[in-house]
Amino acid sequence: MIHTTDITNQNIKLHVNSKRDTPILTKPLLWLITLTTGVVVGNNYYNQPLLGLMAKDFHVSEAAISMIAMLTQIGFATGLLFIVPLGDMIKRKKEINIINFSTHHSLLIGNGLRSHSWAALYRKLYGWI
Repeated sequence: MIHTTDITNQNIKLHVNSKRDTPILTKPLLWLITLTTGVVVGNNYYNQPLLGLMAKDFHVSEAAISMIAMLTQIGFATGLLFIVPLGDMIKRKKEINIINFSTHHSLLIGNGLRSHSWAALYRKLYGWI
């Protein structure tokens, strides 16, 4: 009876340490993560060359429209502060669904904005999501 228990424990150890259960970080996956991170961080700066055109479209000064870039960066930092730690507290699938839902609705709302003040508020909230 003791011998059977030892074999069972060894089988369990072999199953837990099998290669199929261990995630592998391959070079293509690492490059995908690297490029995705670069695009996400770069998204904070994509609007800056367009600020002059946005000021004309919204009929505001360039100083007022520059708040959009600033609020986007503040929103991004706020998201890092509050959303990233959620990955340790809730399951990934639930977190991904919440973020996708929030982003989808945020983009729908942002698509219909026509005033500078609403656009500035939207960029802060969208930067946070």
